[in-house]
Amino acid sequence: MIRFVGTAFLCSLMAAGGLVGCSSTKDLGATCKMTRPGDNGPEDISEDKVADPAVDYIALGSAECDDLVCIRTAGSANPENELGMARGYCTAPCIDDLDCQPDFEGNEKTLKCTQLLLDQSFLDALEQEDPQTYEQIFGSGASAKYCIKPRS
Repeated sequence: MIRFVGTAFLCSLMAAGGLVGCSSTKDLGATCKMTRPGDNGPEDISEDKVADPAVDYIALGSAECDDLVCIRTAGSANPENELGMARGYCTAPCIDDLDCQPDFEGNEKTLKCTQLLLDQSFLDALEQEDPQTYEQIFGSGASAKYCIKPRS
């Protein structure tokens, strides 16, 4: 399951694979704040809102990430921080594993390009309610691949 926690929506999606975005950007895999839009700009999300270990979370619009996408994959621990806020890692869309190399520390093979399998009812609703966001995130095919950390 995937939950979008950023941009103008908070939704859940089903995922059978991994989750995260890639392209050869400097910040791939770097820790980032998970935020959502607020009345006065981005608002931090508390750790308890992204605590389900069986769910992938995507926060769109993260200013800390080159591609504005901060992800928290199922089963991953929240990076420690003094405020107890949700943290993830920067990602970007990808075509293949080469787009995910190197990570922010210059390491190879720490991230893999993985296709997300998305819940059709969510995709249909998003496409009708916000076609511009739908097109921006998923393109015409509604199948996105992202760089993610391998799952255990």
